[in-house]
Amino acid sequence: MRLYTAVCAAVLGALGFTACDYPAPKYGPIAMYAPPPPEASVYKIKGRVTDEAEQPVQGIKVTVHNFDAVLDTAYTDVEGEFVTDKLTTFDYVGGTEVVLTDVDGEENGGRFAPDTVKFEEMKVDTISEEDWGGGEYELSFERKLKKETGDEGEGEKN
Repeated sequence: MRLYTAVCAAVLGALGFTACDYPAPKYGPIAMYAPPPPEASVYKIKGRVTDEAEQPVQGIKVTVHNFDAVLDTAYTDVEGEFVTDKLTTFDYVGGTEVVLTDVDGEENGGRFAPDTVKFEEMKVDTISEEDWGGGEYELSFERKLKKETGDEGEGEKN
């Protein structure tokens, strides 16, 4: 049995797996591996925000969320464009979204309704790729915001 364990450990080790023993002998050796550390992958999100007439909207707050955590905040420029800092935390399975919020009201041509962009709606480009899924990736999207109408939120004014 020891020879079998040693051969399995050597083969799995050569393939990139490591073996360890649990204290309870009935479980025997267990092969384990770890994904790359978060710093191995770097993500950047960029985009363009316009109104329904496709005119750029400046001053929109762009917040990147990973479930409940805020990863980064950026603001659109005069061309309606934004770029986040490089992020090392990202979840491809529904956890990451970008929230667009109008924070300056009428200064950018009207009040715009908030909007959310899910990961599935973003275009993903590979900038560089390394082993085990590491590398640098750029996610991008364009979004047309709708102006808020006068009767939105009327019920809350009491």
